[in-house]
Amino acid sequence: MFDKVNVILGVPIDNLDMNETVDKILEMIEEFKKDRRARLVATVNVDFLVNSLGWAIGKVRHPELLDILRRSDLVTPDGMPVVWLSRLLTKKGLKERVTGADLVPELAKACAKAGKKIFMLGGKGDVGQQAADILLKDNPNLKFAGISSPFVYVEGEALLGAEEEDLPILEEINSSGADILLIAFGNPKQEVWFERNRYKLKVPVSIGIGGTFEFITGSVSRAPVWMQRSGLEWIYRMTQDPKRLWKRYFIGFLKLGMMTLPLLTRHFFSKGIEKEESNLPTCTNNKFALTFKFPKVVNSVNVEKTHSMIYEKVMGDATNVIVDLSDVEYFDVSGLGMFMSLRRQVKARKKEFFIIGLNEKVKGSFLVNRIWDTLEREVLANENDVFKKLKEKGSMPGFYFLITMKDGFGVVKLVGRLDSFYASEFNYESFVEKLGNKNYIFDMEELDFVDSTGLGTILKIYKHFARNNQKMVLCSLNEGVTQLLKITKLIKVFKITDNLNTAEKKINS
Repeated sequence: MFDKVNVILGVPIDNLDMNETVDKILEMIEEFKKDRRARLVATVNVDFLVNSLGWAIGKVRHPELLDILRRSDLVTPDGMPVVWLSRLLTKKGLKERVTGADLVPELAKACAKAGKKIFMLGGKGDVGQQAADILLKDNPNLKFAGISSPFVYVEGEALLGAEEEDLPILEEINSSGADILLIAFGNPKQEVWFERNRYKLKVPVSIGIGGTFEFITGSVSRAPVWMQRSGLEWIYRMTQDPKRLWKRYFIGFLKLGMMTLPLLTRHFFSKGIEKEESNLPTCTNNKFALTFKFPKVVNSVNVEKTHSMIYEKVMGDATNVIVDLSDVEYFDVSGLGMFMSLRRQVKARKKEFFIIGLNEKVKGSFLVNRIWDTLEREVLANENDVFKKLKEKGSMPGFYFLITMKDGFGVVKLVGRLDSFYASEFNYESFVEKLGNKNYIFDMEELDFVDSTGLGTILKIYKHFARNNQKMVLCSLNEGVTQLLKITKLIKVFKITDNLNTAEKKINS
């Protein structure tokens, strides 16, 4: 069934308490036996939101991290500000804070009872071993599959050899028989490392846990329980290391305030409509897609019944889905959570998801809730346009390239999403052989998304060109691709122009 989710500033966060979270992780281990798909659990606090999002509406600071969080299999609220915000925005806000530091000891107890094995990855020095010793003392039946603290790269030109350097780490993890991989590289390195190796890992569940090993060993002390529960743990932590943390917390909370102000303002002026009772969506089958027409209000009042109704239809008929929002005037964060869960369920089944009838009120809601960037390309005017789009897309893959030869040079047009999956499928040797010894422009106008693994592939091609004294120019990058080049410190490595005309002049110079 669809998970109960609140969308907080563009990130779907699961509405589970600690016990439900542990049970869910154990369920995910069993699900792995059926589909062999590695799953990620992320613990999101203010730092994650600040690292992922830009100050202004519609701006993204770290496109790859935000994409990973949105596609994580389970996201817990690791910070009281996240919980408080959800409770301000919907009647059924997040139940409680579920931090990595609290989750790991609870998970250790459950694994000891269930006979599941844990692999500890990351942490400074031997802190992973120290944490394992403490957990084992508290849970004598607990089994550890392995402990390792390698250094991994997620930015700069070191990305060129990062995948190869990951291989011995992956071999150790995959041969260990681990059920759970605890990754303690810190945010965002741990999430980016997982994403790079998502399709190579043979461990059912990976969890990014940041500095949890240090909390377990006591090398970094936690605030008193009353401060944790009241959301004041950040004050305690800042007193432990004021020189390093004061700026981080000051900027973090200032930025969070700026990001939430439009959201809270919109919510305040929707006070009347948010309380209205609402009907369930209606559903029609148009042969090529199921169309769900949503009601005027989509909120916590009707979200559970809507969950059940949609789940039954989607699971019973594996087809494309159209959501008609022409009647909708209000979404709360629970309604948006259900909406994004539906989208994810459809995408997971390799089907298409479209939005029609979008009005300005709902678009405004998508903007202030920071999900417009992920939905914009799925908005069409009506069902006829959807049908045309489906015919156009046909059986085209999620990523492909087109090569056009011009007078003295070639143009490689990259189309779609170049992420870790498609990067792993990409045949580098065949590609560079096909290009030969000419100069090339890489036109990225239709490259919707690239992650750091995809950038590593492009960097590898660029280095090949440099070794062979060939020119390679990138052009027409969208804002997200440009931002990731900055985040990974690769923006100055490549020759980049704004458009194809400028690139042609540069390649011929």
